[in-house]
Amino acid sequence: MADSALIAAKYARTIVLVVAFGTLASGDARLVAQERTTGAKATTGVAQGRTAWSGAYTIPQARRGELLFQKHCDYCHGVDLRGGDDYVGPSLKGASFLRRWGGKTVGELFSFMSEFMPYDGPHTLTIAEYADLTSFILEANGLPPGDSELPGVRSKLDEMLLGQKP
Repeated sequence: MADSALIAAKYARTIVLVVAFGTLASGDARLVAQERTTGAKATTGVAQGRTAWSGAYTIPQARRGELLFQKHCDYCHGVDLRGGDDYVGPSLKGASFLRRWGGKTVGELFSFMSEFMPYDGPHTLTIAEYADLTSFILEANGLPPGDSELPGVRSKLDEMLLGQKP
């Protein structure tokens, strides 16, 4: 009985995640539609040309995020962040991660994580802990550290685009 309840819970959670990703995608579709109708380049409030490649977190913050990842995330995403066949969660590193999140803001990633993760206990971490986890994911994807910690403020995180190295 416990196995069937666990499977049902995982199935329900998967549906929620699919809907959440669909919501993110529909926001992108609205921007494209806006561009087509107005002819103007639509934005999500991102500062012109600013990316997460400008040093958005500190090394100590990424180390805190790594410890949190080991405690709350690696059982779904793998210790190497690659997810895959043996894990419930998708890859949080490399080309597949950048395909999924490239062009979105650090704020969108942060909000998704704070709303839906960890898988077995969403909303169970503090804002600072979600910011630390986000910084660890940025570091794992080769984005450089900077002089200031990644803030846990969505409006500030929305100023930084994720994507390929400029």
